[in-house]
Amino acid sequence: LSLGAPCYIPEVYEAIQEAIYKNNIIVIAAAGNEGSRRSTNINFPASIDPVIRVGSVGTYGRPSLFSAIGGPQIDVAALGEDVLS
Repeated sequence: LSLGAPCYIPEVYEAIQEAIYKNNIIVIAAAGNEGSRRSTNINFPASIDPVIRVGSVGTYGRPSLFSAIGGPQIDVAALGEDVLS
């Protein structure tokens, strides 16, 4: 999921729970783009367990300046800068 919110949204939470526990779907979500590499806050819905949390890194593997880093809460990092889509 490439979406995020600073607060809990009941409908999104329920949909994710159903996807994970009733349909055995792996849910992956962006950790957040808080604008500071020092941000350890993980945005909703990435903050839900057992959602896999993804942070952003640049071409040299360093955390992107805009990406939430979350400490041990980030499960995986992926290239998030200068990506053409």
